[in-house]
Amino acid sequence: MTDARLLDFPGSSIRLVKDVEDLPLEHPRLAREALAAAFDMSNELCIPLSMEISTAYWEDEFDLPVDSPVPSREFGMLRRFPLPDRVSAEPRLQNEQVVTTDEVSMNAAVDFLDDYLTPSPSDTSGRSIGWQELQFNATMARLPDDYPTKDPQAIQLEVAKGIVVYPVERHGDANWVSGPIGASVVHAPFEYRLHRNPGEIVFDFSTYWSIWAPGGPGRPAVEKGVEFLLGNGWEME
Repeated sequence: MTDARLLDFPGSSIRLVKDVEDLPLEHPRLAREALAAAFDMSNELCIPLSMEISTAYWEDEFDLPVDSPVPSREFGMLRRFPLPDRVSAEPRLQNEQVVTTDEVSMNAAVDFLDDYLTPSPSDTSGRSIGWQELQFNATMARLPDDYPTKDPQAIQLEVAKGIVVYPVERHGDANWVSGPIGASVVHAPFEYRLHRNPGEIVFDFSTYWSIWAPGGPGRPAVEKGVEFLLGNGWEME
């Protein structure tokens, strides 16, 4: 019997939506709203290891991105360095620029986004730059404190019809697993996608390990994060 099972795409997914229509259309402020949700959800559950941003010039009157032209820095990644052993967090978008940091924290993410949403001195478009999407595709997940494993340094993870011996790291007073770790385990334990619709922010939260799926021993920690966001203006969709 294995310790955990990797779920097929799109994993066990939750969608939350926040109405921001009454907020001023200030792109850095809306980025902070999205980041606050991501890091509040992560609290005591997981640690982001990378974050990717997609930007566009914005038609502020209608709260919509424009297809052309595109900003000089359209795509970017903030990535922790060094990454945990075997973890893969490579750029997924064309010409994506990578910035490394000791920790993908709320403060580091805010600084990174503020920089990306500030037009360069050579920008003559006259338009504001907005973010279209934020993705967190590499994460470190905290195992439940009482989670039993056959080996304290590894988990037997069922992947398709095979088994991957997955490393467990001890940090502080807890055990953690990180991902993705390559061709056999292409999804992190948790992945986030936040994107803009006119007047709202959409947060797609995906769980890819059975430990945190419905009925799993880690599910109460997920539900705790969801309840916190529901108390801060987010709604389930």
